[in-house]
Amino acid sequence: MIRCLFAIVAVQIACQAQNLTIADFEGADYGDWTTTGAAFGSGPQDGIARSDNGGDAATGTLTSPAFTIRRDYINLKVSGGNWPDHVNVQLVVDGTVVRTAIANHQDDMFWFTWNVADLQGRSGTIVVNDHHTGTWGHIAVDDFEQSDTRCGMDERYRPQFHISAQWNHINDPDGLVYYDGEYHVFHQWSPFTRNHGRKHWGHLVSTDLIHWRHMPYALTPTEGYGKGGCAAFSGSAVVDENNTAGFRTGDEQPMVLIWTAIGCGQYIAYSNDRGRTFTWYEGNPVIPQNKDDRDPMVRWHEPTRKWVMALPETRQEGRILAFYVSDDLTHWTRTGSVRGVGDCPDYYRLPVDGNPANHKWILYGGHGVYRFGEFDGTTFIDEGGGSHNLWRGNQYATQTFANTPDGRKIMLVWVVDNEMPAGMPYSQMLSFPVEIKLRTFPEGVRAVAAPIPEIALLHDTKHSWRGETIGSGSNLLRGLSGRLFDIRAEFEIGTASEFGFRIRGMGTVSYDVDKGRARLHGQITKNNNWTMAAVDGRVKMQILVDRSIVEAFFDEGRAYLMSTFLPDDSDQSLEVFSSGGDTRLLSMDVYELKSSWDHPGK
Repeated sequence: MIRCLFAIVAVQIACQAQNLTIADFEGADYGDWTTTGAAFGSGPQDGIARSDNGGDAATGTLTSPAFTIRRDYINLKVSGGNWPDHVNVQLVVDGTVVRTAIANHQDDMFWFTWNVADLQGRSGTIVVNDHHTGTWGHIAVDDFEQSDTRCGMDERYRPQFHISAQWNHINDPDGLVYYDGEYHVFHQWSPFTRNHGRKHWGHLVSTDLIHWRHMPYALTPTEGYGKGGCAAFSGSAVVDENNTAGFRTGDEQPMVLIWTAIGCGQYIAYSNDRGRTFTWYEGNPVIPQNKDDRDPMVRWHEPTRKWVMALPETRQEGRILAFYVSDDLTHWTRTGSVRGVGDCPDYYRLPVDGNPANHKWILYGGHGVYRFGEFDGTTFIDEGGGSHNLWRGNQYATQTFANTPDGRKIMLVWVVDNEMPAGMPYSQMLSFPVEIKLRTFPEGVRAVAAPIPEIALLHDTKHSWRGETIGSGSNLLRGLSGRLFDIRAEFEIGTASEFGFRIRGMGTVSYDVDKGRARLHGQITKNNNWTMAAVDGRVKMQILVDRSIVEAFFDEGRAYLMSTFLPDDSDQSLEVFSSGGDTRLLSMDVYELKSSWDHPGK
């Protein structure tokens, strides 16, 4: 059998590696593998181990003989019901489950990869479980192998340094929080469909904001995983350092999730094991459901020593943002409201130009349209300077991390991608993390968003140019190709009417000199423009190129433009161009990037 063939609808991509076969199920029976129950039958079906012998109601296990782990990765193909607690594949070492793979709620098989670099030299067994007796109560597996090459999270358009769900649909980032060396991203997740479905919360963890691990789901609808009741809509997360709610039971500080169980009210759940498991508060809801009130954003307000919740509400006068305060996260008092913010709110205080003596509060909703003002812990007073954009593109549901150790305001946004082709096991993604700062420009104080410097962890080969003149028809990047890039350049305006970059024959990131506009346009999902005067006749650009998304930052985040795109595999070109005249290229560094899914650890 050809090893490591990636199976999607009518597409197979070779994953080249020197592999050690664990099982390919090409025989008439399971060989040294053992079964319990009736689900897996007496042997493979068409070269695949399946648990549908007797239909979805059948249950059982399939267990491998012991083997020594000798490679960085274990790859396997999987399909079937996405019931993580009952239908899964487990790697067992010394009697302990150390890795788990879940199925995708699809009939198409896709690669799943365990990173086992830290387990090399140890003995393990693989157990395939089917203990679900209802609909989609089956699993299919094939091509277990040890490899030095990862096959999972590597589909054609799968982003390689942007967060996506392992399987199916991701949307709003919820509960971005840091605790004791780990960044947590909770997010809206539809486990059974690539479109919007019954909402749960997915969960990822990282130590560096770049390399992420998918964790077990965090929240479910009120009646349980995959069941009915009130779905888990958006919310936030905090670390209760002072144990104000009294949830602490051990040495760890409680991590508390606050969300809308839509139709039931505002709920909370807490964890005493670093966010690995959560206990729902017995007194839920802490605020009963009223109309379409949802998406609570909770922050600690140090001056008043209270928790503050910003909660979008529907009232007779329309959609408003209400503020509540609490001493203990469980009892809330409404203090006032403000209009014109929208859903998925966020709010925080930042220094202007890094000056600790000059701060402003910033407030915005899911569309990233912000305003400045003053906030005393109960009331937000708009300073009257109008509204401004954090970004432009097909994004929604902006949120920043709470409790960061260095005080940075690091933002993620849901990337709304309505053009994902068929045959992918996932849908949608989150933006690359950016840091929000306040800077002063001739037009006034504005928020800027620039990629976090940790992107350097993915830098591979570097290509540099200095002091070049770009004219019509010239391309310094001819011969350079790829799918993952961090491009940084500074231009000096000359006689050209437009200059910038063309990405893989589809997306164009440029500065329109005549109109004074930063632009992201071309055969992409969403064309964007941002009016922005050049500073001292110069324009800086940073462009992050992933397999299916381009993010463009001008003048260190003064303008932030984003769009998804679906380039042809045959065109991996880059072009730096100047139209209508010459442009001086002061500097340009192009970094080829590694994948964030390639890293040691669990």
